[in-house]
Amino acid sequence: MPWPARAWRAATLLVHQPQLAADRCRIHVGWCAWLAFRRPLRRRINGVWFEFDISLSRDIRSMYFEWYDADVVGMMKAVLKPGDVFLDVGANIGYMSAIGAGLVGKTGEVH
Repeated sequence: MPWPARAWRAATLLVHQPQLAADRCRIHVGWCAWLAFRRPLRRRINGVWFEFDISLSRDIRSMYFEWYDADVVGMMKAVLKPGDVFLDVGANIGYMSAIGAGLVGKTGEVH
């Protein structure tokens, strides 16, 4: 992506989601990145606490920033409702299960 487009996206994110913009800066800027990679980070994903050890892979870092499989997550948000049953086939660390659990709520089930 060209630099002006990246700058525009960053400015838009800063205006609309300042906490997420600050988190991204902390990870991408060297002065604080070493802190983030020394310990697992916790974050709520749709109301469910999830622990990310972002030192393991770039995919986990993208999960922390909610970039990972954004099209699949968008479809899940459009389809799943409270009380539904969600089946996570091929679960690895449970990121999609956590998203599903937040979407189906306490009355739903995640398998």
